[in-house]
Amino acid sequence: MTSRGIGVVGAGISGLTLALRLQQLGVDVTLYAESSPDGMRRSRLPNTVARMKATRAREQALGSEHFALAGSLSDTAKISIKGEPPLEFRGALEHSFHALDFRLLIPAFLDDFTSRGGRLVVTEGSPGAAEVERWSADHELIVVAAGRRSVAELFPRDDRRSPYDRPQRSLLAGLYSGIAPAGFSYNVSPGCGEIFQMPMWARDGLAAGMLIEAIPGSPLEPVTRLSYLDDPRAFTRTLEKALAEHAPRIAERIDPGSFAPLGPDDLLQGAVTPVVRTPVAKLSTGRVALAIGDAWITNDPITGQGANLGSHCAWVTAEAIAGGGPYGEEFGRSVAAEMWRVARPVTEWSNAFLQPPPPSTSCGFSPAPPCTGAWRTASSTCSATPSPPGPCSPTRPRSTPCWPPRRRSPCRRRHDPARPAGSTGRARPGTPRDAPRPGARRAQRARRTRRAARDGRRNGVRSTAGASYGSREDQLKVIIGQLVHKVASWVAALPTWEPRRKCRRHGA
Repeated sequence: MTSRGIGVVGAGISGLTLALRLQQLGVDVTLYAESSPDGMRRSRLPNTVARMKATRAREQALGSEHFALAGSLSDTAKISIKGEPPLEFRGALEHSFHALDFRLLIPAFLDDFTSRGGRLVVTEGSPGAAEVERWSADHELIVVAAGRRSVAELFPRDDRRSPYDRPQRSLLAGLYSGIAPAGFSYNVSPGCGEIFQMPMWARDGLAAGMLIEAIPGSPLEPVTRLSYLDDPRAFTRTLEKALAEHAPRIAERIDPGSFAPLGPDDLLQGAVTPVVRTPVAKLSTGRVALAIGDAWITNDPITGQGANLGSHCAWVTAEAIAGGGPYGEEFGRSVAAEMWRVARPVTEWSNAFLQPPPPSTSCGFSPAPPCTGAWRTASSTCSATPSPPGPCSPTRPRSTPCWPPRRRSPCRRRHDPARPAGSTGRARPGTPRDAPRPGARRAQRARRTRRAARDGRRNGVRSTAGASYGSREDQLKVIIGQLVHKVASWVAALPTWEPRRKCRRHGA
């Protein structure tokens, strides 16, 4: 490695993780940042991020763990899907999420970097392609981790990996007072959007961090476009009403007398277009620029993976750089392929969350029509007019005319009209061809399960069994997403199920 070393453009979590790791591995590195640490502490809220176990473990390995205070750690998580009644799950985390204002975390990382001898260059505003070209002459490789102008000019959009050309959610992120802490909370208002809430350590102490993701055109979208500066009281009242309508579990923890944003600089409004860019750019100086973090992949924050993915990709890049050059296009493509193995499941999963739910999921929450007749028993049948099948019911004929439909009694010797008299339920020579065979119902249930999984794949819900997300708490949202889909599919199939009951006479 020559004395020119590596240049890193961007002082976000990706750029600083890369710079600190290279510094730790003995690689000469120069960091280009848009602001000084003091300027970052006085800036506007950049995001509301929860860092998970693997990201925190990397920070500990770097010797850069900061503000790990008890109030900012969430060791429980709860998902609530609005409905009558709501569908809710609650889980305990073996390793806590850490929610910290990046106006505290990033300056602390910068102080670590400079105190250990790192070179920091504060630039004038967001650098463009011309600045990156000029800086590249002083380095063997330049890595771009941020910079709106340089990203757009150097790294074009990869259409194969970018299914969206416009924002899929309207966003409102903020820090608030007056919400009692209760761990991480994920609230879904079907057809309107999602609301995330968690305790977060901010500049003035513990606060409530909240992110609203509103579907464009939904009743939740207007609250994300309100101006706080025009009328702070109207903003607060409107937001409180929206939470009562779309996230009642959060509204239950609000103290109306003290609920309000911490200040105008503690709110962030806008939208994100999910995009994957070409990660390698050939520069006129003969050098190569490599994109990581948000400069390479911009995911909607609906799955909370932006900072965690950026940290992971920065670590992968640092290990590859420390292995030695030459740092040409082949090296860039090799590193990009390794990063994509990490980023692909996260990106596809985040994009899937932005899509409408598959039919097998959405129909699971449709109300069933009331039963219009008595349950069928061994000695009586329902004589009421059959109810039309609901949206969840299969189209095959039912053996019972009442709702919800029932399977026939499991005792085949007496109650199954398809069985000949004297049959014991076992397949014997001479059994009618249309009579149920042993294991038929088990096979039907297996086919329904496979059909539900196939419907989920067709609607963009991909399996994440082979994905690498770290340990169990890093996979929390994956587990929650899969659990909701599986439970909803199970609910959708409920009309065809019935607990097995024993026949009092035969005991079968």
